[in-house]
Amino acid sequence: MEPFVSGRTRTYLEWGLGKESEKSAILPDDAVDDLRTRLLLGTPQQVGDGLDALRADIGMTDFVLRLQWPGMELAEVLEQLRLFGSEVLPLVR
Repeated sequence: MEPFVSGRTRTYLEWGLGKESEKSAILPDDAVDDLRTRLLLGTPQQVGDGLDALRADIGMTDFVLRLQWPGMELAEVLEQLRLFGSEVLPLVR
């Protein structure tokens, strides 16, 4: 995910959004590690477990599914959508 998140960050910086001190669109190592605390990433089982945990922990019943990131090939996006529908959703209780 890091290349796609960096690409999105670079676009935001080019638009003038973000802190003035943020001159680089490359995420530092600690920010890359932080992605796992903000995004559900992993195997279908890990993502399904993460969705179940959010429901149990905070009562989440709705979520935003973002499968397309700037710079991502359409074939990859469609494969992620297929995997989510066929392998993740059946795991969510």
